Amino acid sequence: MIRPQAPRARIAGSAAFVAALLLGLGRSVTAHAHPGSPYAHEPPDTLFFTPAGADSTESDSTRLIWVDEEAVDTREQEDDLPLDRWSRPRIPYGDHILRDQGLRIGHRGGMNNIAFLFDYNRVDLFRGGFNFQFDANDSNSSMPRFAATVEYAFGRTEWLYGLQLEQPLLDNRRLTAGVTMLRRTDHNILQQTSDWENSLALLFARQDYRDYFEREGYGGYLRSRALGFTTVSLHARQDRFRSLPLDTGTDSWFNQEIPLRDNPEIDEGEGHTLALRFQRQSRNPVRTRAGLTHWVEVEKAGGNLGGDFSYTRAFADLRGVLRLSPASEFAVRAIAGSTLDGTLPRQRGFALGGVDGLRAHNTATMQGNQALLLQAEYDLALWSLRRRNFKGGLHALVFVDAGKAWSNAGNGWDVGDQRLAVDGGFGLAGADDGFRVYFAQNLQDPRPDLNVSLRLQRAF
Repeated sequence: MIRPQAPRARIAGSAAFVAALLLGLGRSVTAHAHPGSPYAHEPPDTLFFTPAGADSTESDSTRLIWVDEEAVDTREQEDDLPLDRWSRPRIPYGDHILRDQGLRIGHRGGMNNIAFLFDYNRVDLFRGGFNFQFDANDSNSSMPRFAATVEYAFGRTEWLYGLQLEQPLLDNRRLTAGVTMLRRTDHNILQQTSDWENSLALLFARQDYRDYFEREGYGGYLRSRALGFTTVSLHARQDRFRSLPLDTGTDSWFNQEIPLRDNPEIDEGEGHTLALRFQRQSRNPVRTRAGLTHWVEVEKAGGNLGGDFSYTRAFADLRGVLRLSPASEFAVRAIAGSTLDGTLPRQRGFALGGVDGLRAHNTATMQGNQALLLQAEYDLALWSLRRRNFKGGLHALVFVDAGKAWSNAGNGWDVGDQRLAVDGGFGLAGADDGFRVYFAQNLQDPRPDLNVSLRLQRAF
């Protein structure tokens, strides 16, 4: 049973206060970051508009120039760059063992660093640990990259871990090989709320935006950047999946009388998979100002690979941000998922609804082996204030979400026969893409409820 989202409005004030403290602290730390820090040198993706030359055939025209993220010089903008260490992982998919998320200490800009990891959810309760990473931070280096994660889930008294080793095989990391081994609390591929934001939502609003299961296994991969416009990788994995029960002792500081959503069971068993991926991701998706990114994967399980599951699943997530003017931008996202053959286990299915997509619907309202989601958001800066140690302002947002997840017994992607849900609304955001409030309605309901959600990062 899905409970309504209305109670979130009652805690908006308290959550906003905590968000303001966190974001204020983040801006202060960013402003004083050491010049060698990797966070102080994160360049935004950028599109530059420049006047056309004098010989242009049009009297009033502009040229649209793409500047790749690797080529942007940010030495004069270091004080304005975001503190990304608390935002979502750079790539919203994957295992995030070699990662840039968490509170990091150690040698800034050096090869070794440590991240402290924290999460609070309705199956682990508090989960804490650390991530150690060895990385030369040099794309020309032939040295391997290594990372290890160790966490303890206090609610179910279990140790979790992750190990990843990656070795360049060609110059400039044009070809790399890697291996991973892990045991982790995982969640649905389309539930991309970060650990820290989801933890705050559970503590303050008694909302958990994700559904969980345990995944334990190992695998290897080959990754190539030879194509330039995309990174191609081939992954082979063997994983065992286990269901995780709801911890009825999960506590929240507010709305304690509201029952938590049950954590659904999955199809337990062992999966042997081979996956082909194409990806181009922003170095900082939370702060992307312009550009196109993609994540496309075709995953095959069973057959000659063995295991308890047999299926072929295709999934694509395409995103774009167009900077219309210095004060406005337009972001779009298209997601498509389909089971091409076999029977898709529940943990590999698609779930829509909630703060990541279809924002007027409750979390995981729609589930199935086929999915389509289209999102668009317009962002207009109303005013801004910049000082060396402070960045503030107010943005107006207008958005629309359309999509559906459904099941087709014959594995046909019959989107033409589906009636897509359509949500829309408006919002307000801070200048640093952190604090934002959305007001969403189901546009197909003649008397829709107003769903209010507080976010500390972009929806996409």
